[in-house]
Amino acid sequence: MNNQKYLEISEADLEKIQKRKDTDELAKVPTAWRLLGEFGTYYGWEAMIAVRNNEIDSLEFNYLLATGRKLWAGRMLDEASVYFTALVASKSKKPRQVMEKGLKNFREEVK
Repeated sequence: MNNQKYLEISEADLEKIQKRKDTDELAKVPTAWRLLGEFGTYYGWEAMIAVRNNEIDSLEFNYLLATGRKLWAGRMLDEASVYFTALVASKSKKPRQVMEKGLKNFREEVK
């Protein structure tokens, strides 16, 4: 039997949460600001200021944003590959050899 206790939320509390959620201005961030925030995650504060000061035009902004997304996706793919390699190695009879073989390409890239 599971003796785990669950958090009990009253109907009144649920209504308060929903009302706050419906009126929360932070939840309604304009698309332009979300894109600028994403751009800043990739390129930093100075890049965001450059965009705000019109030092980077919209075409350049879009190319840089697309490039940042591709680089991020590549990093995520690399991480997934390493995690998968570690998982497979942990289940194998020769984990060290499997791990070394799986990480060979990554090691060659950093030489």
